[in-house]
Amino acid sequence: MGGASGGKGGSYNPDFVVETKEGKFYLLEVKARGEIGDEDVKAKARAAVGWCSAMNKATGKSWEYKLLPHDSINPTQSFLGAISNAVTTI
Repeated sequence: MGGASGGKGGSYNPDFVVETKEGKFYLLEVKARGEIGDEDVKAKARAAVGWCSAMNKATGKSWEYKLLPHDSINPTQSFLGAISNAVTTI
């Protein structure tokens, strides 16, 4: 993901990029619950949210960032169920 960087510089690559059949895009990042409050994680989350906002304007498509605690993901849940467990760190 060019242009988005955390507090220490460099590029940021999300764990997953998902496009739904409705044409909505998601950047997904999975982190250990204990890391979610880390300043580097927060900086990357802010950069990803900003990147999504820029992509919304540039492409006219809907982009959204979701930060998921690793222990909130269950292999039997739906995609919408998984992202409903996203946390806000900004």
